[in-house]
Amino acid sequence: MASSLRMRRVSPTDSERGAAHLEEGVTATRDNDVFDAEQEAGVLCSLGEDWQEVNVLLTSS
Repeated sequence: MASSLRMRRVSPTDSERGAAHLEEGVTATRDNDVFDAEQEAGVLCSLGEDWQEVNVLLTSS
């Protein structure tokens, strides 16, 4: 059994548009074509692959 966690990169302006806008983006990735396109574009990132960057953002070190 395996699992993976993907995070979705958002811009500050996306955040300012509110939770409903952010939810629309996440919901859109349920479509395989959207998921594949966003993964290829780097919008979706793997927590395993990008953990060091996430850790720096969370801990400021």
